[in-house]
Amino acid sequence: MIVLQIIIGVIAAVGVGFLLADLMKIPSLKASKAANSVGRKGKKKTGVIELYRRDFATKLAGKLHLNEFKRANLVIDLRTANMEITPEQYMADAIVKAIMIGILAIPAFFISVFFGFLILGIALFVYFSESKKVTRKIRQKRANI
Repeated sequence: MIVLQIIIGVIAAVGVGFLLADLMKIPSLKASKAANSVGRKGKKKTGVIELYRRDFATKLAGKLHLNEFKRANLVIDLRTANMEITPEQYMADAIVKAIMIGILAIPAFFISVFFGFLILGIALFVYFSESKKVTRKIRQKRANI
């Protein structure tokens, strides 16, 4: 019975992912790889999940609005850390990473409520950790000087 619940949970999570990809008009994998290889600075290969995560974050960044104070602070911090992205893109990236982990809570709730809440807690931790990543980079840069 539990195996059946796990299978249904995984199928539901995959289905929700496909529906979100279609709703947000995410480009195909070939188009994403081609665009990524053109703008790449290093020789590091980018995985499929990373490409989809960036596409979701880009779509979300267009809909995300930050207040002026937070946006101005993030612009200064991102420039200091030599990160060539907008503040909206930075925050959208943190949100999408947390959502990707949070989606795993759906099948986890079928197994155990405790595991579901544990995964949601991990997703919240990832969001706050990613949203503070630029300040950690700046601190590390200042410590090296």
